[in-house]
Amino acid sequence: MKNVRILLGITLLVLLLTGCQKQGIFYWGDYSKTYYDEMKNPCEATGVAHLKTLETIIEQSKAKSLAVPPGVHAEYGFIMLKAGKTEIAIVNFELEKALYPESRLLMDRLISSATSHSDANNLEVEDAPEVIQHPEAQEGPARNTCSGPVATTN
Repeated sequence: MKNVRILLGITLLVLLLTGCQKQGIFYWGDYSKTYYDEMKNPCEATGVAHLKTLETIIEQSKAKSLAVPPGVHAEYGFIMLKAGKTEIAIVNFELEKALYPESRLLMDRLISSATSHSDANNLEVEDAPEVIQHPEAQEGPARNTCSGPVATTN
């Protein structure tokens, strides 16, 4: 009977301690869902949803005093680079490099590419807009219309 009490006490203690465990060091939001939707069904709606998710992850990570997950600034910067928003892209590549030094080589190459692309096309981005539309919605050929469900972000 004494062994049962000890076992019960240890089990209760373990359960209580696991309930106090920190939830994680990153805020991922709806990243997996919107990325999957974008890859499975690339269209304007899924692209916009994923872009908004990246913006939300960056904002919420700061609000919750958590680190921005690896690759989020790089992916956001790459989308901005494809949209011709070179300065925003470079800022995000620099942030990724500062947060994750192991990404330095790739980020330096992307920054170099963005700089040479900007110089070659004489692109100027003076003021970054408050709300950024998905790059495909602004220019380029029309994207496929969505045929399936699209993730929504809060």
